[in-house]
Amino acid sequence: MVVDISIVWDNSPKAGRVETSDGKAKGINAMIGTGSIEGNQFKFTNEGTVHMFFELTSDSVDSATAPTTISIVDTEKPFSFAVTDVLKNRTLRLPEVGVTAIAQENVWASL
Repeated sequence: MVVDISIVWDNSPKAGRVETSDGKAKGINAMIGTGSIEGNQFKFTNEGTVHMFFELTSDSVDSATAPTTISIVDTEKPFSFAVTDVLKNRTLRLPEVGVTAIAQENVWASL
């Protein structure tokens, strides 16, 4: 399954890195905000709301025993979430870190 992921921060982190378990992030595709992308690492230079977009490929997204998780690490407020939790309602709010995760299955990728 291919899933498009968007992460929206209320207040821009300085930098961080995307990690996955039981899945593969295809690198960060785009960002809304000023900064730079290098593979799975990102740096923002502006303040305020910022967005990051990437594609995730996994055969175990829906697995009950080992669901695919995404972690944002090497940042001031690291966090993790299960992709299935986001796919249930298409969004997942993490108020403790000021983040909203958005996910949608990329049906075109599987054709």
